This record gives sequence, structure tokens and C-alpha cells, in this order.
Amino acid sequence: LVTYVLARILGPADAPLRRRRWGRAIVGGYVVVVAALFVFFWPVYTAQVIPYDHWHMRMWFPSWV
Repeated sequence: LVTYVLARILGPADAPLRRRRWGRAIVGGYVVVVAALFVFFWPVYTAQVIPYDHWHMRMWFPSWV
């Protein structure tokens, strides 16, 4: 589903250049944010031992604790 939505945002290959540039910027920004969040949560995903403050910083919602 995410891939489909990103492809729709990117636009067809024959779309005007301005449309494609905006699409690339939005899709690229989304991919950068997802990658950054993956790196940020990596210690939690891999069950690494981290200081409590770092762990608590990654618990964004009270239900996650």
C-alpha cells in the first residue's frame, strides 16, 4: 500500500516536469524520514542495552511503556 501511494505521489513518467519534481521531493522526504526513524529506534528493535533516558525518549506514547 505504501509503495502504491508513493508511486501515485511521484506521478506517471509522462507527467509535467514540475509535477515530477514535487513528487520526487515528497517521496524522497518521506523515505529520509522513515530511514531516520528506523535508525532512531534501532536499539529498541535489536534489544540493545541503552540508558533509561534514551529508552524513555523512544517511548512516545504512555501505552508503549
